[in-house]
Amino acid sequence: VVLNGFRTHPNSPEEILNLLANADAPRPEQWQAQIQSLIQRKARVLVHSKLPDEILQSCLLMPCRDIAQTVLEESAGLPSPARVAVLPQGPLTIPYLAPER
Repeated sequence: VVLNGFRTHPNSPEEILNLLANADAPRPEQWQAQIQSLIQRKARVLVHSKLPDEILQSCLLMPCRDIAQTVLEESAGLPSPARVAVLPQGPLTIPYLAPER
């Protein structure tokens, strides 16, 4: 996160939200960091990407190298059926709920 011209390395979603709330002025595209932080208050976010793990982790994201294996590992021990959200186009994905049958 770049704030007031200085690069910071927040350690939690709460720290990002505090940095943005106490900034001198709104930053362009700050909504993305706000939404990510709000989501990460409630859920772990894993990313399947060619980016190095260090870059993802510096953004407080968890690397996911093998989607199928990660889903198996993450769902082990959870009540069945476990719920998983996959956003193939990241924030460009628009989920729709199907009516219950």
